[in-house]
Amino acid sequence: MEQIQETLNYLISGPYPWVAAVVLLCLFILWSAARREPVSIVAFDSPNGEIRVARTAINELVQRTGDMMPTVGKCSTRVHTRGDVLNIEVRIKLLVGSRLSDVSTELQERLSSTLRDSLGIERLGGIDVEVVGLTGKIEDEYLPVAAPTSNREVPEDDLDQPEKPD
Repeated sequence: MEQIQETLNYLISGPYPWVAAVVLLCLFILWSAARREPVSIVAFDSPNGEIRVARTAINELVQRTGDMMPTVGKCSTRVHTRGDVLNIEVRIKLLVGSRLSDVSTELQERLSSTLRDSLGIERLGGIDVEVVGLTGKIEDEYLPVAAPTSNREVPEDDLDQPEKPD
């Protein structure tokens, strides 16, 4: 037991903790560099080279497409690639009273055709839609019916008098 304690004391007091810390820092830097998404995405290959589109251009196009739909409020995007495939996450504020299934289908179709037709993006993966809020005025027809506050019926003449404790 004493020998193990001496070995641990030697390892802790020597240069080993600093070496381990430097190795861990280098591994973290390499890991974060490998995860970093490129600034632009390859839209398609031409005979003269690659045609690239900046992520900011894709974000702007997605936001403008969402702005053109009256049922979609403010939207934000997250563009990421997995291999050579472009995937988009769109977060929207949905207009009160709109059907999510209809809005998401229309938005996905518009974005898909816009990205393929306008930017020529050939390797388009999924377009995920997430509702992060509601926008617009809530009309009475969308409010739920109020539930009764009590199951007990109270006679009208008892309404003005306070309840007596039991």
